[in-house]
Amino acid sequence: MAPVLFFDCGDHGFYRSNDAVRIYKSKSEQLITDKRKDMKLGIAGSGKIVNEFLSNKGDLKGLTLSAVWGRTPEKLTELAEKFGIERTYTDYDRMLASDIDSVYVALPNHLHYAYAKRALEAGKDVVLEKPFTMTEKTARILFDIAEENGACLFEAVTNQYTPDFRKIRELLPRLGTVRMVQGNYSQYSSRYDSFREGTMLPAFDPAAGGGALGDINIYNIHMTVGLFGAPEKTTYYPNMQNGSDTSGVLLLEYPGFTAVLTGAKDSDSDPFFMIQGEDGWIRQNTSPGTCGNFNIHLRNGWHQHYDLSGTTFRMIPEWEAFIDGAGRNRALHLHMKSHTLDVMRVLDEARASAGILPAEETDPFVS
Repeated sequence: MAPVLFFDCGDHGFYRSNDAVRIYKSKSEQLITDKRKDMKLGIAGSGKIVNEFLSNKGDLKGLTLSAVWGRTPEKLTELAEKFGIERTYTDYDRMLASDIDSVYVALPNHLHYAYAKRALEAGKDVVLEKPFTMTEKTARILFDIAEENGACLFEAVTNQYTPDFRKIRELLPRLGTVRMVQGNYSQYSSRYDSFREGTMLPAFDPAAGGGALGDINIYNIHMTVGLFGAPEKTTYYPNMQNGSDTSGVLLLEYPGFTAVLTGAKDSDSDPFFMIQGEDGWIRQNTSPGTCGNFNIHLRNGWHQHYDLSGTTFRMIPEWEAFIDGAGRNRALHLHMKSHTLDVMRVLDEARASAGILPAEETDPFVS
């Protein structure tokens, strides 16, 4: 495996991979631009994750809630009044034609590609919820469109930006040669009872890109790829019910070790992420989606507990990075491109190994 190279992106971490290095050298004049006053954000969607973000964003500097788009006017009006959003739209193109400069796409998985593509073609920066798209191919198309239109494109995946994740990455060499990696993110879904009764909601619907791999094990994948780069081989062993992988075990093979990653929406467990090396181990004690406090123990007797994120809401560090990245620090765009494409390749290979077809990416803008 080629060494994983990390390059400083300022206050928000690093980007990696040889592809990113080449882009950085050829387009260095585009990496730093004048920082704008505020990100004028338009939100596509009004579901659970949008409400969670708006309820906990606090005094997030540099962000103006300019607009929200959706299909239910009453729901949009309620959101706007509750969170101080300036305008509501039921016509997506009208929102894109307004004075917003960025779009947060928080829609069902199979709609990510079409709505991000539309926004990028309009010259807007885009923050796209995980999983990014349904295939690596469509992810690459979006990044190409972003480059053609001078836009930034970020995947909203919380664990790549938390202070504790960055500290784990910093301490990783102290473990010596890594021999074991395990991650478990199992959470009984609030929608699983409905699924068992025969109601196929998007969180489980394979046609909408639902299932444990892309919805919950995705955080384990981001953790692993963020620390070790792309694996040499990927194999997925899902538990299938009514065409949906409600849980499963993913194996990512690297030289010298295999990462064993468990994700479940049909059962519960205490979450953890464990890295074992010849000289010590690190155990991250919260869900991989939060990537909070962790312990490190070395064989020489040194040990330490870290809790650098504290009570900070898990989405705040990534949004601080997005605001900074879209306005000034263009290297973050390159970081997300390299990392996201590696993760998308893992998802493609995992589904292929289990005989799972990716969901078709519905494009409502094509008649």
